Amino acid sequence: MDVLLLGTSTYVNSHLSIIVHQIRPVIRRMVVIKKGDLFQ
Repeated sequence: MDVLLLGTSTYVNSHLSIIVHQIRPVIRRMVVIKKGDLFQ
């Protein structure tokens, strides 16, 4: 049970880091666009 839980948390953590790395540039781009809209 503990081994399964540990494996699952490791699996989830690795996927979360990949997802965050993919989403972060998108969020940054959206923020830049929003700032551009504000400054126009």
